[in-house]
Amino acid sequence: MKKNLFTLLMVFGCVGLFAACSSSSKDEVVEIDSPLIGTWNLNEAGSVIFNWEAIEGVSDEEFSINIPDIPGFIEEQDYEVSSLVSMLKFILPGVLKEKIKTINFLANGNITAHYFDGADNSWKDSPEGLATYRVLNKNKLSVQLHAKAIIEEAGITDEQSIAAMTKYMKEPFVVNYDLGKDDNELDCFVDKAFVAKYMQELLPVLQSDVIPEAFKPVVEDLVNQFQGLFEQTEKFELGLSLERAK
Repeated sequence: MKKNLFTLLMVFGCVGLFAACSSSSKDEVVEIDSPLIGTWNLNEAGSVIFNWEAIEGVSDEEFSINIPDIPGFIEEQDYEVSSLVSMLKFILPGVLKEKIKTINFLANGNITAHYFDGADNSWKDSPEGLATYRVLNKNKLSVQLHAKAIIEEAGITDEQSIAAMTKYMKEPFVVNYDLGKDDNELDCFVDKAFVAKYMQELLPVLQSDVIPEAFKPVVEDLVNQFQGLFEQTEKFELGLSLERAK
């Protein structure tokens, strides 16, 4: 399995490069005329958008999550959400830079990326046909992930994973985007409503063989904690900040 390509596609998912109109075929030719078209780099000033704020009256101490012990990775600890957000905003940009150089919005409606393939230790361009997009309006971006093509390209053979991906990539999603500074900066992010809607549906995917059996109880516990936190959440934004390649 091409693990880094699969990771890349999951990054697309997490940041919400997904869509909200009817699902379209990857073979459908769509000509797009938008400032989005072009090659985008991760923003050097900060590539990760992550804002998470509690409703009024909830203290930082109450607005926290227990991260369980993961041997060889992290020790069990309670984190205030504000501290966790700061830590991830510091760590994630470096991780992303090691996996992705550019994201490309093509005029034919495809999204591709220049990514690092750890299997042969080289940078590659992802093929067309894995993700397609449409512009809904000046604030909403529509993208469809094509499960069959992704499964074939990533070499996924586990039947449970295939079934989960096919089900949850069937329908597109709606997310926010914002162009700034003469259309040379691009923010794409999901909000509280998006995450709350799909969080419960995420659990069956994470419980498939994509996650090792030993980690499944940990994942389930974290998802349940996140659901509780979202009942106390006033504002949530998660996504990528990009700048146009020169």
